[in-house]
Amino acid sequence: MASCRIERRLAIPVAAAYDLIADIESYPRFVPFWLSATILERTARRMTVRQAVSIMGLRMDFVSAATLDPPHRIAIRSASHPFRDFALSWSLREMRPAATLIRAELAVEFDSRPLDAMASRLVPVLLWRVVAAFEREARGRAAHPARR
Repeated sequence: MASCRIERRLAIPVAAAYDLIADIESYPRFVPFWLSATILERTARRMTVRQAVSIMGLRMDFVSAATLDPPHRIAIRSASHPFRDFALSWSLREMRPAATLIRAELAVEFDSRPLDAMASRLVPVLLWRVVAAFEREARGRAAHPARR
């Protein structure tokens, strides 16, 4: 299983950072690789989401379950093809009223040996690009509060 962890400081309040990460339906607009994200079911503490991503020209459609703990944590899991196991965890901690430390942890095991063999090289790059997209979006939202 390939895994990686990244921490970043966002210059927005913890609630705004949480809302940004939890707004999965907007991912295709600003997160690289995301083609679509549709919420199939939503409760106060859980979401089921159908997603499509494209990595190195390979389209992957899968369903994931997100466990929500506002405004501190979002845990996303999937065992849907093409994954044997997919776990993306976001942890958020307020540093100051307008500053949040986010930690993104990604662990991936594919159900295909060739994909799984590439995962150890791909996962750190993919997570870095995803987190960088959230940093850019947070800066944009901080500069233009009406933007969503």
